[in-house]
Amino acid sequence: MTNYATAKQIAFIHTLSTERVVPQGLVIETSGLTISGASNIINTLMSAPRKAAKVVAPTSRLDEVPSSKYALEFSSLSPSQYLPANGNDLLFVEVRTWKGRKSINRLHGAPGYFRRTRIGREDAARLAEAILKSPLEAAVRFGKHHGCCGSCGAPLTDAKSRELNLGPECRKKFGL
Repeated sequence: MTNYATAKQIAFIHTLSTERVVPQGLVIETSGLTISGASNIINTLMSAPRKAAKVVAPTSRLDEVPSSKYALEFSSLSPSQYLPANGNDLLFVEVRTWKGRKSINRLHGAPGYFRRTRIGREDAARLAEAILKSPLEAAVRFGKHHGCCGSCGAPLTDAKSRELNLGPECRKKFGL
C-alpha cells in the first residue's frame, strides 16, 4: 500500500513554490506523490532562498508642489508619525529642490535658524497631497505664524508683503 502525500503537504508545496526560488532541475509534480517524496520537496524548497519582494513606491505628487515653506494643520493630516510638539497644532515643512530632486523636510526652530528633518517617502506623499489642496494658504499660514515671507522665510519690508505674508518675488510663484 502506497502512502500518498496529504492535502496539507501538497498545499504547502504550492505555497513554497510561489514564495521561493525553485532550484533548477526540481520538478514539482504532485499527482501520485508519496509522503516521503513530498517531504523531500518541502525540505528542498525550505532551503531555497525567498523570491525578492516587489517594492511598490508610493505615488507622489511632490513635483507638483511649489518649492516653499508651509504650515499644515495637524487636524487636516491623516495619522502619521508627526505629532504636535509643545502644544503646537501646526506642522512646519519645506519643499525644496536639491541636485535636481524635490524633497520635503520638517522644519524645527526659528526663521534663519531652522533645523531640518528628512521625511520618508510615504509621509512625503501624504504631505504633498495635503499641501496641494491649498499651497497658497499653507504658505501664508507659515508666514503669518513666523512673521516672515511664507515662502522663502525672508523678512517682509513693505506693507503689501506684510499684509499678504508673502514677498514680491514669492507672490509671483503663487500667481499673485
